Amino acid sequence: MKTILAAVLFVVMAHPTQKKEITDNEYVKIVMQTGETMSTGAAGTLSFQFIPAEGIHVNTNPAIEFVTEKNSPFTITGEPKFTKDKHGYLNTAKEVRFTFSAKKGTPAGKYALKGSLRYFFCSDKDGWCNRHAQPIEISVDLTK
Repeated sequence: MKTILAAVLFVVMAHPTQKKEITDNEYVKIVMQTGETMSTGAAGTLSFQFIPAEGIHVNTNPAIEFVTEKNSPFTITGEPKFTKDKHGYLNTAKEVRFTFSAKKGTPAGKYALKGSLRYFFCSDKDGWCNRHAQPIEISVDLTK
């Protein structure tokens, strides 16, 4: 039993999950992970929890996207992973996940993955929609 508890504590302490709340958009709050540790050949994950205000929904079409800054040492791989609610909007009870990897030849070290999380949100009552581009910066510890 002590061995199992020690192993669980090691995993939790070795990979702490830190979250940051972003409130730049008055209609949609975002909670995101703040760091990632990955080996040079592995894929990392960006996770975002969207929390819209009452009467606001986040669209899935056009798709939510994460665009890295121009000279980023990272690239987004594949499509975002998310679920839709019964109306076809984003199911905000679940996270939106993107996978990314370091570009070939990027040496091990500490980096900042910078980019823009882009999405559309709408008012259910008033019928208006808006696009938001949220600047994002996440620390990445790239190991061998």
